[in-house]
Parts: sequence; structure tokens; C-alpha cells
Amino acid sequence: MVNGRTITVDDVLQPVRADLLKRSQSMPADQYADYLMAAVRDRTRLLARDTMIYQEASKNITESEQQQVDRMVDQQIREQVNAEFDGRQTRFEKALADQNTSLERERDRIRRELTISRWLRMTIVPRIADPTRDELWKVFEGRRDELAAPERRQMQLIEISVLSQLSDGVTVPNDDQAAAARAAARRHADALRAQLVAGADFAELARTHSRDIHAKQGGQWGWVTRGSLRARYEPAVEALYALPSTSDISHVIEIPDAFFIVRASQIEPAREPDFAAVQPQLIDHYRDARFNELVDEQIQKMQASAEIRPANINLFVQAVINAAPQPLETP
Repeated sequence: MVNGRTITVDDVLQPVRADLLKRSQSMPADQYADYLMAAVRDRTRLLARDTMIYQEASKNITESEQQQVDRMVDQQIREQVNAEFDGRQTRFEKALADQNTSLERERDRIRRELTISRWLRMTIVPRIADPTRDELWKVFEGRRDELAAPERRQMQLIEISVLSQLSDGVTVPNDDQAAAARAAARRHADALRAQLVAGADFAELARTHSRDIHAKQGGQWGWVTRGSLRARYEPAVEALYALPSTSDISHVIEIPDAFFIVRASQIEPAREPDFAAVQPQLIDHYRDARFNELVDEQIQKMQASAEIRPANINLFVQAVINAAPQPLETP
């Protein structure tokens, strides 16, 4: 209970029940237990915090302001119904019922969120002063690595598929046929690499021999950074970044179903961030961080004068955990 307002077990569980149900069925029991404990504690603290803010925000709200909030609630619900339920209110209300809630409770939840957001904007944002250059520089230093542009390379790739080397009419090869196809694909890739090292045009060989999705573009994949492609192509990207220059050709790269050859057609070195250029981002980051600091300070002041019962929330947390979805029993 926070200043006379009761927080129930369902208040804590309702917004996260679907996520907990999914995790209870997919995570190991011990990991789920740890996740559940942390989620319940975080959710309980968040509810207590929001309750205190909502109580404060509701003190001075005028009738016209409340009507404006109600219109925003209506608009948000309409947008959700149109976007997720094809404009059908009945489907929306059924989905709410499936989540053990109702339209009235959903409206109240949205109303509380909007009221809290409005109050924070009105009371906290005006207190955030513009950052000084020294303050921005401190943010810049703390985020330098994040703001830097990583090295990137334009990748050309030739792919020789193992399946492309199967004899005509073979669709499901036996072990001997698969081994023969792999050996033929390797010989083909080795021969192409020898031509490339001797000066053959990479794009022309890619258009003629490659089986990848960019073969018609001469094997040109455009700009690539580490981690930007799916796992199948990670060996190719690693080989690409190992090349000393744009004139070098990679070794033949073997993966389970194909062989790759790559070349870096262009290399753009990593760039340090420019302080002047990223100042708008730095200002946004500073203001967001300062906003959170001031909110935390406001919450601490509210807690000092709030009546919160019980003071020890462990029994309540345990009650929520007992009512939450439980992990599947292992045989």
C-alpha cells in the first residue's frame, strides 16, 4: 500500500504475464526463477514509484486538463484497435479479457501513464539547464567509442555451391556423391582464385560462376561491417577484414554447403567522432541523463514522506511469485 492506494498481485503480474508464461516454458527452471524474482521486484518498485508520482500529479490537474488526457486515451485506444485488431473493438476487448483485464482497466492504465508523463514534462523538463561545453565534452569522452564510425569495406564475393556440382538428375546425394560434389566445388574455387591472382576481373568471374544473390552485380555486396551479415557469411566477412588491401584476394573459404572467395573493392578506415558534428546527439544524451537524475531525486523526496506498507516487501514479492506462471516440470 502506497499512501493509502493498494497495489495488488494482479497489478504487478498483468502487464508481464504473457512474457513470464513464455519464459516459464522455454527457460531452465533455475534461470527462470532468477528472472522471475528480478522481474517481480523491478515491477513492484516501478508500481510504487508510479503510484507516488500519479498521486502528486493528480493534485493540481484541472478539469479541462483531465478532459484532454481522456481524449488522448481515446485516441491511443483507437490507434491500437486499428493497427492491431483491424479496427474491431470486440476483438480488442476479447484480447484484453484473455489477458485477465478489461477495457476499463486498460483505459485507466493509459490514463495513469499519460498523467504521469505530462506531470514529469511540466515539473522536471523546465529544471534541465542547457549543458556547458565542459559538460558536453564529458559526455563525448564517455561515449567516444560508441560514436566512432567503425571500419567498413565493400565486399565482392564469389560463391561456389556444393549442390551446383552434383551430377544432373541428382537431388538427394548419397555420401559418395556429396563428397565428390564437394571435391569438385573445391577444385572449381581453387581454379577461380588462381585466375583472380593472375589478374582476371573479379566481377566478370562472379557473373559467370557465382551462385550467390549478388552474382549479377559482379558479386558486389556493398558496404559491410563486422556483424552486419547473417551467420552463414561470417567466415567471408572475417576473411574480408583480414585482407591487407583492395588488391588482395582471399584464400578459398569453406563452409558446409559452399566455398567463398572475397575481395575488398573499397576500404574506409574507422573514423573518430567529430565533437562539433555530434553535439546534437550529445545534448540529447545529456538532457535524457539529467532528466532521469532529477526524476530519481524527486522520487527520493516522495519516498521520504510517503506511507508505504509493509516496509519490507518480501512477503508481497513472494505472493506475486507464487501467483506467477510456474516453470514446466522436468521428467
